[in-house]
Amino acid sequence: MKTRKFCPKCGQALTKSSTEGYAFQCLTCDEDFYEIEAICKEEKLTLDDVKEEYHKSDVCMGETLALIPADSLSLEEAFQLYIEAMKWAEGDRFYKSENDEPPQEI
Repeated sequence: MKTRKFCPKCGQALTKSSTEGYAFQCLTCDEDFYEIEAICKEEKLTLDDVKEEYHKSDVCMGETLALIPADSLSLEEAFQLYIEAMKWAEGDRFYKSENDEPPQEI
């Protein structure tokens, strides 16, 4: 399981910094942090984590999901979490179709 990094000031998830010499950036605080300053959590990202981030932000769920690192998830897990989050926040509906069968809601 991979480690997620969080801001030591506000607790929001950190992204990789584009500023040379810094490892992470908090988009909420608009501040860069060294690797040693980041708060580490070794747990998988859950829908509850996404909901918490969503409630703290002023953007739509799609933008919130784009900002949250999903390093602890496989591609399949990240896709499933995306579907669950978009259904919950936006009321989106998702369908799959296999072998020329009619689409089925997932």
